[in-house]
Amino acid sequence: MKKIVLIAIAMFTFSFAQAQLSYGVKAGLNLNNMNHSYKNADLEPETQMAVGFHLGLAVDYELADGIALQSGLLLTRKGYKIDSEESGDGYKTTTTGSSCYRYLEIPIHFAYKMDAFQVYAGPYVAFGMGGKYDFESKTVFESGLDDSIISAEGNIKSFFGEYESSDLGENEMPAKGLEYGIDFGIGYMAMDNILVNASYSYGLGNTNAKLKGDD
Repeated sequence: MKKIVLIAIAMFTFSFAQAQLSYGVKAGLNLNNMNHSYKNADLEPETQMAVGFHLGLAVDYELADGIALQSGLLLTRKGYKIDSEESGDGYKTTTTGSSCYRYLEIPIHFAYKMDAFQVYAGPYVAFGMGGKYDFESKTVFESGLDDSIISAEGNIKSFFGEYESSDLGENEMPAKGLEYGIDFGIGYMAMDNILVNASYSYGLGNTNAKLKGDD
């Protein structure tokens, strides 16, 4: 299961600057999604974008004229929504819900600056801090049978390494604690200390935690 994240708008507010170093606050909104791909199952639900956020510290270190190394530490919320229908012989099933994951994320970007504009790219690594999920599936039968409603909600628990079933509490769902990927973006220095940017992030890792004993 891989994660695709589109960060729509972000802001750097640099509160301090000296010769080669600038740092400050970064905040913004995410539009993010997650695609599902399972080796041993045909059930791969279609997902939709969900709104998240990121907030934290940002650092910009000038390596040379027009070239900088950018990093920081961000609290991010990523996830996806499901709103789908499936019809068959005498029934219709509607599934709705969402899942969100919280991470501490460290980006490592190389930026090329051209006057007020800049382009940047580089990897990121993120450490899971859990999350929440909430889903409901309702099946309506044409034959007059009572509707079937299945709901599930609870917490997402992050694991660094393998886990055992006994490590999960009631209504807890496991997730891998390490997430990583690559970012691409553009930015514009709207004021002396405010940078507005838009970026695209593609997650390269599998978010499914591994159960001990699984192949």
